[in-house]
Amino acid sequence: MKVSAQIVVNGSPINVKSLEVSLTKTKKSETFSASVAMYDPAAQGLDSADGAQASCLINGAQIGGSFQLEHVDYSFDGTEVTLSGRDNSADMIDTPNTKTFTNQTPKQVIQALAQGVGTNIDDMGANAGKIYQLDWNAITHRASAWEAIQHLADLYGKAAYVTGGTLYVKDMDESLPVYSLQWSRPSASGAATSNILTLKASRNFQMSKKINVTAHGHNYKQKQTLTATASAGGSGSGALNYNYVIPSATQDQLQNVATKKSKEHSRHALDIAVEIPGDTGVVIRMQLRLSGTGTVFDTLFDMTDVSHKVDFDGGYTTTIKGNAAGA
Repeated sequence: MKVSAQIVVNGSPINVKSLEVSLTKTKKSETFSASVAMYDPAAQGLDSADGAQASCLINGAQIGGSFQLEHVDYSFDGTEVTLSGRDNSADMIDTPNTKTFTNQTPKQVIQALAQGVGTNIDDMGANAGKIYQLDWNAITHRASAWEAIQHLADLYGKAAYVTGGTLYVKDMDESLPVYSLQWSRPSASGAATSNILTLKASRNFQMSKKINVTAHGHNYKQKQTLTATASAGGSGSGALNYNYVIPSATQDQLQNVATKKSKEHSRHALDIAVEIPGDTGVVIRMQLRLSGTGTVFDTLFDMTDVSHKVDFDGGYTTTIKGNAAGA
């Protein structure tokens, strides 16, 4: 099937020779990389496109949100220009926070730290400023805005990530649309009926153990040392123990941290990487269900990374990575 791909820089479309858009539900930025013909009339002036915004289209569908154009690399002998950049979470990651917060809700604090990026935030309860008092402002000032968001998400047991131009702060067990894939082993003639191009999976027996997390804190106002514990996983034999120290946290916040971290660690028991024919409908806010292997990998995975790659020598493919706690 013929594939069309373009990169749009400051509203001007440019046909590409190759394109890769990497979407993620991790704490990293989403990225793109595209190569264009140096002497394409639409590609002129890219060396002066400081501060430009870019979007990526495959078969007319936009992949990801808006990206900041950060690099243009010229290969004069190859008559090619490579463009690359990160999504708008880059500002949160690169910029130290200088704001202070008093008597604001966690949602209000995160929206301020997001620096204009749209937000989709689950209920987070109490006032961050009152809980932290002076300590909360100290935490936000010593880190980037992104680190402060991640810390606040931990305290309320949430996962924080940016995709498609929106900052999501969501429950760890959020229900998402499921993308199903059926593996079919090759026949005696070597042919397989599955539309999966490549499938790799691994089981980490260490992370398959029962994961025990203890979160410690000290409430200076009440002059109390607080502790919370949580466990997850346990499909394998034995146990792994993790300890976290969270200064100034309340008892509820320590419990949120312990519960979240135990789930995060346990989800490294099973890992999957699957390549399929290109599908613009695959976004990071999905889960992947695999069946047909006859192994422990026939389960529901949380997607962690999605990569859409177009190369006019190799066509269009989509790669999905994910993890799961296992049964």
